[in-house]
Amino acid sequence: MFLDFLRKNLKKPQNHGVGRAKPGFVVVFPRHWALALVFAGLALLTLGYLFFGEIPITAKGDGMFLVPGTVIPFQAKAGGMIRKWHVTVGESVVKGQLLATLDQPVIEEQLALAKQKLNDVEAKNKSLEMFVRTYIEMEKAAGVRKGAMIRERVAVLQQEIAKDKAIVEKVYKRKMAYLGRHETDLRQVRDLSKQRETESSRKLELTRQLRQQSLRSEDQLLTVKQEKINHRDRVNQLGLQLIQIGLDKIKFEESILQTLNRIADAEASVEDLEQLAEELTSKSAQLEEQLATTIYSMKMEASELVRAMDRFVRELADNREIHSEYDGVILELTAGPGKLINKGDSLGRVDTRMAQDILGAVAYFKLAEGKKIKPGMKIRLTPATVQRERYGSIIARVASVSSYPVTTEKVIRVTGNPELAAFFTRDEKQIEVYAELLRDAGSVSGYQWDLSAGPVTEVTAGSLASAMVNIEERTPISFVIPLLRKGGGP
Repeated sequence: MFLDFLRKNLKKPQNHGVGRAKPGFVVVFPRHWALALVFAGLALLTLGYLFFGEIPITAKGDGMFLVPGTVIPFQAKAGGMIRKWHVTVGESVVKGQLLATLDQPVIEEQLALAKQKLNDVEAKNKSLEMFVRTYIEMEKAAGVRKGAMIRERVAVLQQEIAKDKAIVEKVYKRKMAYLGRHETDLRQVRDLSKQRETESSRKLELTRQLRQQSLRSEDQLLTVKQEKINHRDRVNQLGLQLIQIGLDKIKFEESILQTLNRIADAEASVEDLEQLAEELTSKSAQLEEQLATTIYSMKMEASELVRAMDRFVRELADNREIHSEYDGVILELTAGPGKLINKGDSLGRVDTRMAQDILGAVAYFKLAEGKKIKPGMKIRLTPATVQRERYGSIIARVASVSSYPVTTEKVIRVTGNPELAAFFTRDEKQIEVYAELLRDAGSVSGYQWDLSAGPVTEVTAGSLASAMVNIEERTPISFVIPLLRKGGGP
């Protein structure tokens, strides 16, 4: 279309009152060239943008402004119901300042139950004391009868022990003497048999030599061999008999040991019975002491209930108030008046950042995009309360990127808020990015903004933000022809 226009206007002469053109010449007017140059320039600009222009690919995530380690949650140290908050979000607090007061219906109910139990225990103790006194008198009478029976049993056991000891000593001496003599005889016979075996070995060797010289017959050689075998068997049999004697000694000693153990057990029983008899003799005093101990235990039970009541009263006084453990600014209160809470429940967060601490930010990106973010990249952070179209975003620099996706527990430790952690990790695996805010003394907030000097609103720790990072730049033509994408990536 453009070429047709040029062809039509360049070849067709026109008369503008200046005069007719000479034959054989074509008159081209300046305005026609200008129009052609405009179209050509637009075409070149379009081609240049397609091949050399850059379209940023942006990773988007969610984040929060903070100073690492300064946003600290505070928890309930006791259960109860919040009666009143004495602070509001954004208010500065000092360590020890009263934050809230609690009603504790559970402890009040426990106190009432302790009072009722004390009355029941006092009534029970009165009846129990009478029963114990009666029981102790009966035990005293039974102890006297039992003591007489024990003394009779001790006398019988002592007679049996003396008899068993005499028998064991006599039998042990006789048996060991017999086994000793028998062992000596066997050793002598074995030694003699060994000598005969040695002689038969020499005789066998001599017979073999004579047999080789045909001076002895084969039967004579076999006879000598059999004699040697018989002597060896005799030595072995005697050795086995000696071993058996050793085993008999061990077995006999074991039986003696068992008998001695029974005697020792009987002696121990005698000692136990004698001790029991002595205990029964003094049991009257012990029973009186037991009565006193029982009465003391009953009083202690009542005293324990009194102490429990005192403890409940102190808990009502001590746990009724929640105080701040840090100097800082209240960022969040998670439980309103009238809400029931348990010990350990999160009640809010305190920003303990000092004046010299530098505010930063943490952001969370999906795994596929977050792995492309590198330290040193620019990151744009838009506070949740700021219109990005009007004021733009705070410019920051990526300080660090987590090597692996973070867990919800890790995010809780960073933000101090389980709900925020669940929000940041709600979709899929997230990469954690820490960023350093770039300073600008000329802006109201003290930080660099990309579109303006920023709003009048102060940026504080705990504020939520949206985050954007340019992770890639592509030429427009690469969207049409993927092979022309920078880096040859997919």
